[in-house]
Amino acid sequence: YDHPEYFWVGRNYSYTVRTLGDMTKLSVEPALLSGDKDDIVKARKQLDEAAGIIAAGAEQQSGLYETVKYVHDYIIDHTEYDNYALEQITSGTDEGILSAATAYGCLVEHKAVCSGYAAAFQLVMQKLGIECGRVNGLRNSESGAHQWNYLGLDGDYYYIDVTWDDPIKPDGTQTRTYEYFLISEDDLSYTHVKNDELPCPECYGTEYN
Repeated sequence: YDHPEYFWVGRNYSYTVRTLGDMTKLSVEPALLSGDKDDIVKARKQLDEAAGIIAAGAEQQSGLYETVKYVHDYIIDHTEYDNYALEQITSGTDEGILSAATAYGCLVEHKAVCSGYAAAFQLVMQKLGIECGRVNGLRNSESGAHQWNYLGLDGDYYYIDVTWDDPIKPDGTQTRTYEYFLISEDDLSYTHVKNDELPCPECYGTEYN
């Protein structure tokens, strides 16, 4: 989770254990986005280029707040929420890896679920030298896992949920909001429930809210 650039490694894996005398060998094989190394190298280059373009634009902004806002807006304006991928994840047929759940799906293919949005935002923040991680949890209003980000700005921490700031209107058109942009623990508690899967600082920053 600290390295969204390793998008080709899935969460599923297989392993074998071989013991001979007092020696034991454990071999782990993770699920991969592709079995072709050249495909992975090409995709990694595409992701680096896409993230670099966004970071370059963000660096031209007038201050830290505007820098973060630029990345938030860019990802929202160039990404479509992938409902089909969500159906696969919910039904358990995703086989442990979907590009929509990665920074690659968000920044290169422009389709993502919440973990793809969060990984993409984290990757660009890291390129900008801004501390940023991912948070796992649940939605208060309905069942189902969710993922968003925390980030450190000028010594304080904030939450940001890029996915939920990219809602779809009843008529099917996408829009952009700032309801979950640089919010605090108190703001978050109305709609999100954190779990303890990932280390996360408490976020009580208010200056940029």
